[in-house]
Amino acid sequence: MGNTLDTLRTHRRRGSGSSRRYAPDSDGTSATKVNSSHSTSPAPSKASSGSSGGDGMFSPIPPHKDPLLRYFQPSAAKEVSDGCRFTMQQHVLLKKVYRTNFMGISEHALQSGIRVLDGCAATGIWISEMEQEFPESQFFGLDLTFGVWSDTQLMFGNKRTRIVETDSFSRIPFKPNVFDYVHEQANLFITPEVEWPQTIREFTRVLKPGGILDLVEVDPIPSFDPNADIPPFLVHTLAAQAAIGFGGVDWRVASKVAQYVEASNAYTDIQVIRRTIPIGWDGELGQLCRIHMEGAQVAIMPVLAAAMNNGTPSNASPEDFSQFSGAFFDACGQSLAYILTFRVTARKKYQE
Repeated sequence: MGNTLDTLRTHRRRGSGSSRRYAPDSDGTSATKVNSSHSTSPAPSKASSGSSGGDGMFSPIPPHKDPLLRYFQPSAAKEVSDGCRFTMQQHVLLKKVYRTNFMGISEHALQSGIRVLDGCAATGIWISEMEQEFPESQFFGLDLTFGVWSDTQLMFGNKRTRIVETDSFSRIPFKPNVFDYVHEQANLFITPEVEWPQTIREFTRVLKPGGILDLVEVDPIPSFDPNADIPPFLVHTLAAQAAIGFGGVDWRVASKVAQYVEASNAYTDIQVIRRTIPIGWDGELGQLCRIHMEGAQVAIMPVLAAAMNNGTPSNASPEDFSQFSGAFFDACGQSLAYILTFRVTARKKYQE
């Protein structure tokens, strides 16, 4: 690790110069329509129908045979604070790049009052913003955090909003056909690759026929222009980062989500939107992305350093890790690196 840091210092360059360039797709956006049928917004159904608290919607599930907390589970006050900050930054980035909190569902449906599930609630920031904008709708959040975010989840003002804990997103504790809209973002850090098909099936099960699925995922491994001059240490670090696995998590799953949705054969009007976020260049968005990613990388640096040293744990200090991360993201900015995000929306088929 020490030799690597010495090498990094020779490449360390502040700033990204005066040139202004955008990541691929000119405006950072591309959209692909996988298949089509009719409108992607279901007819509104009042959230107040049935039990006002939604208690009749729940379907108890037995305890998992081998519970595994794959979450980057905070165990101390500072870690909870860092985790909250990471989640908030991620939400802000995605909202900025997509310019909205929701897609696929119509604003009219949300204003009329529908039932909404946030399939990866974490701190609850997405639900908090949505319930303030659409008080007629009823919101439920699902997460694995077992109460560690309880202080932040007190931000909710709508008494009908509830956070439900589960031990796996492949086992959702709700009855079939109860939600008009299921939203999920940044599930890649939690769900192992082998569980994605079942997770999609569970989202499908709880959606009403005609309901909307809206999945937003990020590929956290930086990408580059094919003609970019990438320093060798950056290539080495990226290869090690891509090789790291936490509980079978696939870092590159974002580009595969649409395939899982299509393979379920339960949806029509599948839309795939790809947008890019610059890392440390191109103004405020790029700087926010760098801050967000640098904090995440420092958190996994001990594991990353071992991966770069063929599995040998590093004795580098936190200061060394911080310096390494700073040099890494300086080089990303200089090389005009970016991360890819994918948003998949689809409408559940009506029963034939």
